[in-house]
Amino acid sequence: MRIFGFEIVQVQGNSMLPAFAAGERVLIKYRTSDLQPIHVGEVVMIEREGELMLKRITRYEIGGHTGVGMVSVEGDNKAESIDSRHWGAVPSRFVKAKVVYKFRK
Repeated sequence: MRIFGFEIVQVQGNSMLPAFAAGERVLIKYRTSDLQPIHVGEVVMIEREGELMLKRITRYEIGGHTGVGMVSVEGDNKAESIDSRHWGAVPSRFVKAKVVYKFRK
């Protein structure tokens, strides 16, 4: 349930180990605009081909003529993560939310 742009979600998979393990809960804050800043190093929820996933931003660039931002994202667990190393950078509009808190087990 989303309240004031925040939602508690459960981590799926092991691509973000050791920082985030499957089954842990995190608080995410949804972006209300593509103009909201995002920064290298942040853990974000991206949407790619209808799937939501947590990844870390490793690179952010503003595109030339169009001004479209592109982000590269990777999982912390490189051996288990399918990410920008496989499918390249994605438009920054695919960044739907960022992790703002990790709940203790």
